[in-house]
Amino acid sequence: MNRSTQKRVLAIVCCGAVIAAWPTFRESARGKTLGAGAMNPPASPPAQMANPARFAWQTFAAISRPTGPSPASGLSQPVAWEEWSTDADTFPDFQTSQQPCFPGNSQYPCAQASTNAAAARRRPLHPTTQQLILRGRKTPTKNLSAKATAAAGDQCVQNVEIVYRNLDDFLYIAQNNLWYLQGQEAKFNDPSFTINFPTTAIELKSNWVQLAPGVDQSRFHTFVQDGATYGLVALHLMSRELPNWFWATFEQVDNVGRCDYIGCHDSFGYTPADIAPNSSPGGTYPPGTITPGLQALLQGLGPEWQYYRLKGTQVDFTDAAGKPTLLGNSVTECGFVPSSSCITCHSRATVNGTGGRLSIFKTNTPPVSYNGQPEQRWFTNPNGSRKFLPMAFTWAFFQANAKPSAANTPKPRPK
Repeated sequence: MNRSTQKRVLAIVCCGAVIAAWPTFRESARGKTLGAGAMNPPASPPAQMANPARFAWQTFAAISRPTGPSPASGLSQPVAWEEWSTDADTFPDFQTSQQPCFPGNSQYPCAQASTNAAAARRRPLHPTTQQLILRGRKTPTKNLSAKATAAAGDQCVQNVEIVYRNLDDFLYIAQNNLWYLQGQEAKFNDPSFTINFPTTAIELKSNWVQLAPGVDQSRFHTFVQDGATYGLVALHLMSRELPNWFWATFEQVDNVGRCDYIGCHDSFGYTPADIAPNSSPGGTYPPGTITPGLQALLQGLGPEWQYYRLKGTQVDFTDAAGKPTLLGNSVTECGFVPSSSCITCHSRATVNGTGGRLSIFKTNTPPVSYNGQPEQRWFTNPNGSRKFLPMAFTWAFFQANAKPSAANTPKPRPK
């Protein structure tokens, strides 16, 4: 696997580098509200561990509030998280941009600033590298009615992936010089430095599929790009409010294989709370019945959100019996759901003094992800010196390019 392909795999296949804070929208301490870009927690954080499913849905509902009118085409209303900075904004390629940017922020303005979310979410779709790459190959296009299994030699759904981060998350990266490669390497060489995002930081990974003719578009959160309609099929969340972060993944209800291998578990939003996986992968699952609690939360949101389901949450590496916890999305983690653990996978997000990183997989063929408790030997040499700097569970740091010197022509990090 060459370096370019490896970079795309690390950026795409692992559970979303997504950081969600308790969603109370109000003016930030910086004195300016940027949509949902600045969010502060209440005085007493909610019981994320006592009822993880409820917390996941509360966060989902808060960050998916509409921020503008429906487009004339009748597509989905833009929502809060679509106004945030993307990976492409945060980690510039130094050809089109020389510094990170956040839409609407005067300190870090975007060259192509957007005045609405519908336009803002167009920007990340142009790079062709955003399509899903799995095990070093482009996966074939499949429409939503096609059967897709998650076995070792499977064919996964080709999709566009966009990672968004809110203002607090973005500012931590920008102000600590973590947005370019040399800045990260310098932090590795500073033994006193530990990456520690604020509890108000948010990132969100979204996966979109071009909808085939005949698919009911009203069942998807959508946008149009170059005449094609894209529907949201997967959404990852993770929260820095817990020491090891809070993790949740959502899927569009029609996804084939939605509960394959590890089942679907939602003790708050839908009944039955637990759906066992099918004996044969790649099939469909019943939609379930919405609870009054979730119905109340979704009031004021677009009608399409009733077609999304919480697959599961994760709050620790292992359960009370010491067994590794698992969480994986049938789209984002297609091919390795049986071993997928968001929290363990992201614990291996690292950097050393020469830009090296730990790998995602134990084995690549078939792909098997790490799960369970992290091992100290991953990060520390036998003599106790630093081997890799943990990057606070955030794989997106792998997107950082080398910052060119003033004497050199700006260019991305060599592939």
